[in-house]
Amino acid sequence: MFKVNVSPDMNMYSLLISQGYDPTYALCEFLDNSIHAFQEYSDLDVLEIDIDFFSSSYHIKSKRNSIVITDRGPGIKKEVLKKALQPANKPSKSGLSEFGIGMKSAAVWFSNEWVLTTYPKCEGIRLSADFNLEKLLSEGRSVLEVTEKSSDSSNHGTIIELKGLRNRINEDKYEAICRGIGDIYQKFISRDENTVNINSSFDGKKTTIKRKYKGFETLKAPAFVKRKNQIFTTGDEKEWTVDVNTEFQGKPVKGFIHLMNSGGYKKNPGLVLFRHNRVIVGTTEKHYKPDGLYGTSNKAAGMRLQGELHLDEHPVSYTKDRFSFDDEDFGEHLAKDVSGLKDLLNQAENYRAKGAPSLEKVGVGIPDQKENHEKNSETDQPEPSEESTDSSTQEDDKSQGGNDENQYSAKPENEDDGFAIDKSETKIPFSEKIESALKKSKAKKPYRLYRSLCVISLVNHPILMYVGAWSFFEILARKCGNSGDDFTAFFSQQAQRWGFSKEDKKTFNVRLKHVSENGNIVKHHHDSMQVSAIQLANDFEVLEPLIVAALEHIGKSD
Repeated sequence: MFKVNVSPDMNMYSLLISQGYDPTYALCEFLDNSIHAFQEYSDLDVLEIDIDFFSSSYHIKSKRNSIVITDRGPGIKKEVLKKALQPANKPSKSGLSEFGIGMKSAAVWFSNEWVLTTYPKCEGIRLSADFNLEKLLSEGRSVLEVTEKSSDSSNHGTIIELKGLRNRINEDKYEAICRGIGDIYQKFISRDENTVNINSSFDGKKTTIKRKYKGFETLKAPAFVKRKNQIFTTGDEKEWTVDVNTEFQGKPVKGFIHLMNSGGYKKNPGLVLFRHNRVIVGTTEKHYKPDGLYGTSNKAAGMRLQGELHLDEHPVSYTKDRFSFDDEDFGEHLAKDVSGLKDLLNQAENYRAKGAPSLEKVGVGIPDQKENHEKNSETDQPEPSEESTDSSTQEDDKSQGGNDENQYSAKPENEDDGFAIDKSETKIPFSEKIESALKKSKAKKPYRLYRSLCVISLVNHPILMYVGAWSFFEILARKCGNSGDDFTAFFSQQAQRWGFSKEDKKTFNVRLKHVSENGNIVKHHHDSMQVSAIQLANDFEVLEPLIVAALEHIGKSD
C-alpha cells in the first residue's frame, strides 16, 4: 500500500461539484485519458473501451445509479498513478490529456465516490484507489490510500466506477451521450485500421458507438450571380470548396470549408473544429456557426456553408467544450483571410436548386460583382432559395438521422383543421419531440398553436407568424409559472434550474429576444409591415430543448 496526497485544499473538490460540465464532455475526460495513454505508451493494435450505464432501477443493487468506464489499454504504472491522482499535475506529453485536472474534476462532478482500478501491462499487479469526498472531508483527510495486490500478468487496462450519480441518467440522456461521443471521437472510431472501439450499454443492453456525422457531398454547380435583382448562372460547373491554411492569434488553422450539395439549417453542423483529432465544437446536435462568418442565423450560409478545421495548438477551456478565443472574432478572421471563402458565401446566398438562366445566353453580360455578403446588413433576409422552393433539398439521408416526412411541415391533426400542407413554402420545422412533450403536458392551447405555426408559410405570412410565435412562448411561460411580461427573462432563470449550461442559456436568450422583440414590433408598431420571418425556422430548432424542458415542467406540475 502507498499513500497519495490528493489535494492541498480538499474544499477545492467541493467547488468542482457545481462546475459547468455537460455529461457527454465530462465522460470524455476519461476517454481522453484512455486514448492518450494508448497513443503514447502502448504497443497494442486496438484500444477497446466500454462505458456501462446503470439506472436507479437496475436489478443488481450495488450497480444502481452508476457508470463504469473500462478500457483494455496499457493501464497506469505506479509512478504515473501517483501523479494522475494529484490535481493539476500535467502529463509529460501534450495531447488529449493535458491539464491534469480532467479526470478528478469530472469524477467529482458525477458523484461523491469513485473507484479507480488499474492493471499496468506486463507488471502482474493490481492498483486500486477509492475516492470518497464526503468521507475525506468529514475526517479532515487529504491523503488517499492506494492498495496494491498481485495479479495475472496478462491483465492490463483501467476501470473507473462512478457510484451514486448526482444527476441520474435515463435512457434518453444515455442515447444523447452516445451520439455526442460518436461525434467527438469520429476520427478515432472511423479509421480504416479501427484503432479505437467504444462500446456502451444501458442496464445491460449493449451497443457500439458509431459516428453520426460522416461529412457531406460538396455542391457542384456553376456560379450563381445576382444582377438587377435577378439570379443567373455563369461559367462552368465546379466544386464549391476552399482549403484553409491560415493563422489566427498566431496559431495555425488548417482544413477545408465547402458548400453542402443538399443544405438545411438542422442537418448542417456548421464548422467542426478538431484538436488532436478530437472534436471540441461542432456536433450534429450542437452546431457551431460563428456570427462573424455566418451572419444572422437566417442567412443562407447557415444552410450550406460547412467545414472541418484543425486547431491543434489553440488553447481550450479545461472542460474541453470550447476554444478560448472569441467565436465572432474567429469567424470574422476566416471571412477576411481565407481566399475564396467570400465566393462561397455569395454562392450560398444566390444558389437555386432548380437552376437559373445562363447569363451568357441571355446576353446580359457578367456583372461587376461586389461581394454581396459584405453589402448585406445583418438585418437583411435572404431571398427564398431552394430551401423554400424545392423540398428535396431538405431531405436528410438516413445516416444523418433525418426525418424526411415531417422535417419541414407539420401533419395536420385532421382534415378539418383547414391547413393544407404546401412543402414548397418555408415553415417552422415540425418537431416530434415537441409534439410528444405537448401531448404529455396536456397543454391544449400551446398544442394547437404550435401545430398551426408549423403549417403556415413564413414567407407569405411573416406578421402572423411573429405574433403567433410570441404568443406561443408567452403562453408557455405563464403555464410554467411566469407572472410577469418578459418571457425571455423568465426562461433565462428557468434554464439553469432545468439543467442547461451557461452557453445554452446564452444561446436561448438570443433566440427568445429575437422572437419577443419582433413579436412586439409587429403587434404595436404602426409601420411594421416590412418584415421577414424566415429566421423563426432556425429559432424554433435551436429552442427545441428549452421548449421540451418547459413542457416537461408543466407536465410534472399538473
